[in-house]
Amino acid sequence: MREIKFRGMDIQGRWFYGNLAVLTRDVAQGYKQGHYISNIVGMPFAYQVRPETVGQYIGLKDRNGKEIYEGDIAQGEHATYSIQWDDESAQYKAKIEHTKSVLSKNCCFPLWQYVEDDGKCRFEVIGNIYENPDLLEVPHEPARAIMPPGTKRTELLDKLIETMSECGKEARGEEYE
Repeated sequence: MREIKFRGMDIQGRWFYGNLAVLTRDVAQGYKQGHYISNIVGMPFAYQVRPETVGQYIGLKDRNGKEIYEGDIAQGEHATYSIQWDDESAQYKAKIEHTKSVLSKNCCFPLWQYVEDDGKCRFEVIGNIYENPDLLEVPHEPARAIMPPGTKRTELLDKLIETMSECGKEARGEEYE
């Protein structure tokens, strides 16, 4: 069974990890309405956090053994990803933020596709969207296609144009060969 826990950042920029409590109104002991992260003891040791920074542990670790949370930024071999929950498919996904190859920006892939035999994801967590939004910016170097040895650039471009054309026809419901 996977561990259920959360993290959140307070207004001073400190991270807290543990259980999440969302108070919809003020309660006794001086706790105001808001989002709180606490350890197993509960409210006496709860820390108010900014709600927009709350993220759940997804139950996986990166290739270095670091826990992965919703809102993390990960670096893979060919792309930089943000880790997001997808309500429609009810699963965590890796969204491509920028790529070094012909992978499409903004595509999302289920995280199970990145899990290796040892149970760790094949990418590395390099930051999060709250402290490191600059990691989501596109680097200034142009994207390069990964070509098999001996492939001419024109062959690759022709194949890419053909594939994009077929995808467009399929999306419009047209027949193609």
